[in-house]
Amino acid sequence: MPTWDKKTQEQIYPNLIGEYRTTSLEKMKANGERLVFMNPNFIESNMNKNLERYSKVLIDPLSTEIKKVDAALLFHLNFEFIHPFAEGNGRTGRLILDSMFFEQNIFPINIKNKKNHEEYLNILSETLNYKEKQKDWTLFEEMPIDFKAFFYELIFEESNNLSEKGLISKEVKKQFFSTQNFLKQIAEYRRNQDIELEL
Repeated sequence: MPTWDKKTQEQIYPNLIGEYRTTSLEKMKANGERLVFMNPNFIESNMNKNLERYSKVLIDPLSTEIKKVDAALLFHLNFEFIHPFAEGNGRTGRLILDSMFFEQNIFPINIKNKKNHEEYLNILSETLNYKEKQKDWTLFEEMPIDFKAFFYELIFEESNNLSEKGLISKEVKKQFFSTQNFLKQIAEYRRNQDIELEL
């Protein structure tokens, strides 16, 4: 993981790149609240645990597309919760998520779109804020429903936009063969959620 930080930060913070942080880190949110990230003493062990969890799902022959994507999203959420580097955690985390999607033959998503980015930051901040208020520094075991719903909707929209607007060729589309299976699984998930709400 430190290599990813080097690639995204080498022109900005050359003296901080490629190493897990050794000091406390907090960010000030727009509303003036502080968001405190994980104690540096727990970074390396939790990063290893986070990666092991993801890898375990990825190599499991019984894992469906939706299970693999969920594992990538959970890795991303925990990466941002840990905030392992002194700088560049946001862009590094998004780059790793795109890489995981490519590895799974899933279309990457455009979080940097202004509307998507604002919604992403809001949902991420709310999710992490809850953990901090509970003083719970353990990794997320599963994704909160709102976080999952946001990403499912985003993936669904991005995939449809790419296809409908002809932004990708048929040849490229074939390389992302898992996307169609995943979209079907999202649709099934949505139907099940609607049924549960009706009950």
